[in-house]
Amino acid sequence: MFQRFLLLDALSALENIEAADDALAGVRRPESRERARQLAERVGLPNRLTGRARMLSGGEQQRVAIARALANKPACAAR
Repeated sequence: MFQRFLLLDALSALENIEAADDALAGVRRPESRERARQLAERVGLPNRLTGRARMLSGGEQQRVAIARALANKPACAAR
């Protein structure tokens, strides 16, 4: 996993996850907000959604970055 998470400090954890759908995939806001919430829950951050990225621990930042990477449903090869 990468060491620099490249989160936007001014945004919350939820907004950082949501930004991948909004900006990159053109997903409408209500849909991207719900998807971001689901992804945050999957990576164990349901109680940290409103926390600004700079206020999260390193592990929490890493999980936000993972959720953001999964936001656009990338194809993954499982072995």
